[in-house]
Amino acid sequence: MITAVADTHTAVWYLFNNPRLSAGAREAIEGAFRAGDQIGVSSISLAEMVYLAEKNRIPSTAVQNLIDRLFDPEYPLRELPVDAAVAQQMASINRDEVPDMPDRIVAARCPIRRAGDQQGPKDPSVKDSNDLVAGRSLKEPERRLQR
Repeated sequence: MITAVADTHTAVWYLFNNPRLSAGAREAIEGAFRAGDQIGVSSISLAEMVYLAEKNRIPSTAVQNLIDRLFDPEYPLRELPVDAAVAQQMASINRDEVPDMPDRIVAARCPIRRAGDQQGPKDPSVKDSNDLVAGRSLKEPERRLQR
């Protein structure tokens, strides 16, 4: 079962075991996997990674590496498509509070959402305030992705 949705930074940093991934986000990913669950990665993140690779902010092989890993049963991340249901759910997310389109898509993909709840329930196990557990959406702070 998908228990959380990772944003692009989280997915890339987890893929490359980057120390910028917070301990809270890493534990949320690995804890879910130990429990037999997975963390979702919106397909918008794969598209965003293409742009990041073109800007030389991540390795050019990153997209294919992540795609390959998404099909590996021993990897905790799984792709979540962007479809009409996601577009409908996006309309319920306040654009002033979540202005970035990929972030709104990630929030719309969250498996646990309450009406009027922009970020979903907070997870007390995530101590870093930059880890938004948005309906269990693992969002890392905006920091420049580097190779």
